[in-house]
Amino acid sequence: MILKRAVVLAMISICCFQGEASGRTLSEWNDYVSQIVQQIRLVSTLEDRAVEDEITFIVLPTNSTNAFSTTSNGRRYVKIEVALLTTIEWLSTNEALTSPTRKVLCQNLYFDYLSNALVMNSERASTHVPLHEITSPFQFYSKNAAECPQISPAEANSDKDLHLFYDMEVQQMVTFVVAHEIGHQIYNDPRSEAVNWCEQQRRETRADAYALSILSKPGNGVALAFPVMFLFGELENLSGDDEGKSHPAAIKRLLKMIGMTRKQYAANPPLAEGLKGHEKEFYDGLNQMESGIRSELVEAQNNPAIKVCSD
Repeated sequence: MILKRAVVLAMISICCFQGEASGRTLSEWNDYVSQIVQQIRLVSTLEDRAVEDEITFIVLPTNSTNAFSTTSNGRRYVKIEVALLTTIEWLSTNEALTSPTRKVLCQNLYFDYLSNALVMNSERASTHVPLHEITSPFQFYSKNAAECPQISPAEANSDKDLHLFYDMEVQQMVTFVVAHEIGHQIYNDPRSEAVNWCEQQRRETRADAYALSILSKPGNGVALAFPVMFLFGELENLSGDDEGKSHPAAIKRLLKMIGMTRKQYAANPPLAEGLKGHEKEFYDGLNQMESGIRSELVEAQNNPAIKVCSD
């Protein structure tokens, strides 16, 4: 039997996660992704559900932080590497443990540590050097006691508010990843090669738009998926230069997420009510992020050495 060559659409091409195991087993992650898919189905159109029913979702036991869509022999697949899910788990744990206590310095320290470690491992993997061991937030906090909260996994699990915050973050970030890959399948992207990198970027933008449409449905929240795109941005040095790359610059993608967040809060009074007492802080944060991103993008667009795709 002749197999069709798979067209792989990677979420992000960065390697590698080597470190403390996730709190979930591979089987549990597969079950979790299945639950996310079922939640997406609840807000999908009948036409989209028909495509989703054709997709086999697989969590791979590998240490690259990728997710991708493929087709083989007419079958559709979405594959997510467990290292990406573990990275999301650590991002969510860091957010949950530091946000309520306003430990912003600690939150940023771990975020920088995680992104730098992933970049380091990407470089090490290319030269076949042993990978750097990445520690969980709990281990990192214990080594940075002056800036970070001292809390054990057991204590965190017993705190209902912390666990709820963590669950929401993981759910929304994984939903974004899964929905993005479903978007590729709905538009049949894996069944043909993009003619050039500009077309590939347009495909990625379209898959992002599909994912954001899912996250904007009731019960979801676009803003809770920010951290994973922030991480992608850090891995690109927050640059607006995406010439020749398969994906638009992460800060461009984050800008779309910010815009969708504004629309979501404006259209959903109960959601906006949850900001009561913190509205200024929330919108000031969005404004600051948006302003910084636009400044970087203008700089990239005005650089004659950088080719920019037209929309």
